[in-house]
Formats: sequence, C-alpha cells, structure tokens
Amino acid sequence: GLELPAGQTVELKPGGYHLMLMDLKQPLKAGDTLPLTLQIERPGKPAETLQLQVPVRALGGQGGHGH
Repeated sequence: GLELPAGQTVELKPGGYHLMLMDLKQPLKAGDTLPLTLQIERPGKPAETLQLQVPVRALGGQGGHGH
C-alpha cells in the first residue's frame, strides 16, 4: 500500500514511488494502453475502485530499472 496524505499530491514516477507490474502474459509495447485498476481504502469509508487506461512508455531515461 501507499499512504496518500489528505490534501497532498503523491506522484508516481521512475526513481520514486512507482508501480511495478509482475508476471505479465506478454511484453508491453510503447504506445499501447494498459487497463489498470486501483483500489483506494480510507478509514471508516468503503473502498473506492478506480478504472484507469494508462499509456505505455518506453523504458529509459533517469531512474529506469532497465528491465
């Protein structure tokens, strides 16, 4: 999980907080769009599900893992 402080922005980026996708069935290609589901949990409230369409970018540049 990732703490999301109220009223503050949390940025996902290479070299910082980021998502790593494991056990993919096929390689991702730059320019493709990946469906991604995030579940947001807050104390005392029901979980919220966000359905996203995330663009796939080529690896490289600063902070990349190189895999």
